[in-house]
Amino acid sequence: RERGDISAAALDRRVRRTRAALGEALIALIQDRPFAAITVQDVLDRAGVARATFYAHYRGKDDLLRQDFLGFIDAMATWLDRKRATTRRLAPVVELFHHVASMPRLAAAFRRGEPFASLRALAVERFAASLARRLIRAGADGQRASTTATAHALAAAMFALLDWWLEHPEAGSAEAMDGMFHQLAWQGVSTARLRTR
Repeated sequence: RERGDISAAALDRRVRRTRAALGEALIALIQDRPFAAITVQDVLDRAGVARATFYAHYRGKDDLLRQDFLGFIDAMATWLDRKRATTRRLAPVVELFHHVASMPRLAAAFRRGEPFASLRALAVERFAASLARRLIRAGADGQRASTTATAHALAAAMFALLDWWLEHPEAGSAEAMDGMFHQLAWQGVSTARLRTR
């Protein structure tokens, strides 16, 4: 077939498959060795993708990591909204914690530092935006600036709790951490609202 004969949907599926293969290859490699030691060729070999195809989508391995990570974080940050969850849960703590715990070597790599520190900051920002929307929907919003600040603090606290939990798995299940996070979050929101009145 000529390229012009391929439907847009088929092309879109092919692009998604290629991106998924590259992302999965990079994640697998990160679990085996330091990010700095991974080359684009390593990713290509593992994914079975041609160099030209890779560079049609990404500028390099840092760009692949960033885009793959942000795709995951955006999916997690909006998980409750996509599931149309009507609970008072503000963030999918259980789901995020279970996912991270299922890949301990990857989690350890992300906690080691660059280039992951900048990705963590992006994750906090993405979760903060989602948390702010959920706070507003729950009627917990005050002034816009205080809602944004509260959401940012909660997002940072969630990742701090994740770090602590990974270091202390005996402290309880992901479900217990979800309960702890939401209890602290709602107590903090209630206290913050009382102080701004």
